[in-house]
Amino acid sequence: MSLQNAIEFVDRVQSDIYLSNSINEVVSNSWSKVKKFEFIASIADSMGYEFTLDEWEEALLMPVNELDEDELLNVAGGVHRPDRSQLHCKGFGMQI
Repeated sequence: MSLQNAIEFVDRVQSDIYLSNSINEVVSNSWSKVKKFEFIASIADSMGYEFTLDEWEEALLMPVNELDEDELLNVAGGVHRPDRSQLHCKGFGMQI
């Protein structure tokens, strides 16, 4: 069993809407944590991913996809300018 398998399965769940919906149904169920995990693990196992409950929980806590610099600037509402010497902090007159 491995943490890497759990991470890859989390990535797969996030990229597959059908699989994501199936996992969300399990998570929203009133079953115990162990029973939920057993069901999720059986789905993962059928797809070739084997991991423990601890590995699953650790994978869920890891950042899934980090943003590159351009994506981060877009999220922050910034503008990408190749020449960084022209970037200023508005209102403070400080160069970044």
